[in-house]
Amino acid sequence: MTQRFTRAQRAAHENHIGSSIAEYGCFVLSVFDPDGDEAPFSYSVGIAMDSGHPEVIVFGLSPKLGAWVVNEYNRQVRAGKKFRPGVAYRGFLEGFPVYVEPASPRKAANFMFACNRLYGDFGYPVVQVVIPSTAGAWPWEKAAPRAFRRIQPLICQPAARESSRR
Repeated sequence: MTQRFTRAQRAAHENHIGSSIAEYGCFVLSVFDPDGDEAPFSYSVGIAMDSGHPEVIVFGLSPKLGAWVVNEYNRQVRAGKKFRPGVAYRGFLEGFPVYVEPASPRKAANFMFACNRLYGDFGYPVVQVVIPSTAGAWPWEKAAPRAFRRIQPLICQPAARESSRR
């Protein structure tokens, strides 16, 4: 079921997004399918505008945890952190490293509709926070369960990996 907004509702929502970007450096949208057929995901709106860093998307987490990961990425880049492809980072999910990989803007546009509206034809850089399964498998590994790969589609091209066992 697609929700339709009136012009007034859409304008109020756009104002809320703008206020959040001005105050926090981004707005976070979490999307989930109540039937569980599609992967849940959370993404930022406004990071590229506020700090010049890429927008971020993460798949496969609950809306609350996904929003936390997006906000943590925003906090770190606003503090000056530079993420490099192929490097495992800790501090996003307790006990698990993550990768922060450049995402395909074309593929990201299929998920990040609020960013599409904000940036229009100018496009925007995007990174994907890639998480491991609870057993430590990455979605590009053969050991990763099919269901896990389904809830975490890769819209990035994973780089060569440093060890994530640090």
